[in-house]
Amino acid sequence: MLAVMTATCVQIMIGTATALTLLPIVTSREFGGGFAYGATLAAVALGALPGVYLASKWRPARRGTVSMIALVCYGGLRSVSPPRCCSPLVILLFALGGFAVELYSVYWLSALQRAVPANCSAVCWRWTS
Repeated sequence: MLAVMTATCVQIMIGTATALTLLPIVTSREFGGGFAYGATLAAVALGALPGVYLASKWRPARRGTVSMIALVCYGGLRSVSPPRCCSPLVILLFALGGFAVELYSVYWLSALQRAVPANCSAVCWRWTS
């Protein structure tokens, strides 16, 4: 669990944080502003919907492997958009990122629910309070 949490933290720091911090600047400078920014954020949500649906129906034998591949794809999608590419490509990449991150999230969170004992949260809560 520690390895996956570490990989997720690194990906969020390097991939997601920089992409979402630079997104308003890039869309304003390269694509004309607010509409492109809103469309890109909406694409993440629209891409996430089929990702959640697929994850709810598909039961791969190695969910952890699928989850980590999805996380790598999510990070990789954010890095392939060059600064001078067209707005539809950026929107498509963010939609694919939404799809990939939901595959990761569903499989990872369900794995945590299966792996961590039910009474662990009560024990951990008392320990931190």
